[in-house]
Amino acid sequence: MLSNDLPNIGDKIELYDYSGNINNKYLSQLFDIIDDKTLIISGPIHNKVLVPFHRNDFIEVVYFKKNKGRYSFGAMISKVIQKEMYKIRIKRTTKIRKIQQRNFYRLACRIPTIKIHHICEDNLEKDIREECFISDISGGGIGVFCNYPHDSGDFVDIQIDSQGLKICIKGEIIRISDSKNQKYKFNIGVRFVDLKDNDRDKIVSFIFEEQTKLRKKGLI
Repeated sequence: MLSNDLPNIGDKIELYDYSGNINNKYLSQLFDIIDDKTLIISGPIHNKVLVPFHRNDFIEVVYFKKNKGRYSFGAMISKVIQKEMYKIRIKRTTKIRKIQQRNFYRLACRIPTIKIHHICEDNLEKDIREECFISDISGGGIGVFCNYPHDSGDFVDIQIDSQGLKICIKGEIIRISDSKNQKYKFNIGVRFVDLKDNDRDKIVSFIFEEQTKLRKKGLI
């Protein structure tokens, strides 16, 4: 009996390779489901060039199911088919795991960011722009090192364009604490507000990629 958590035929999927020196994410598509553990997917293409995968390579498969969330499982490539169309047969080697987005793994990091706070002073609207660093990030919010004395409940715009993550998001400050960082006075907790699904997916994918790198190094 097929698991309801498997992707549907035609769904877009993401592939992460554990077998060699490939650290990038590659896009693919599910072509067919043979049984609960055996699937046929399209061979990935990167910059208009076929990405070579080989028999016995291990990969991580990540996908999104509408109204259910993001899922992943580990798999081994059992056959590479290059007749007519580049296809790959994979065999699932792990259980299907649901990726919790809103309470997602909080990744400690150091990412430069621009924080913009909109205020009204003397009946004039003013933007306070500050160069900061993100201290941690999850699918629901971030920690930010800053020097501006915010109040809880302040709303800010966060602009990130670093390490392959390019995004502009709105957030509400829900926590303020003294920072142990010599350059910044405060560490603020920012909860994402009205975050679009595709923006959340960008953040979750970024975290997953960073986790993959740390896992390869044996750090988690």
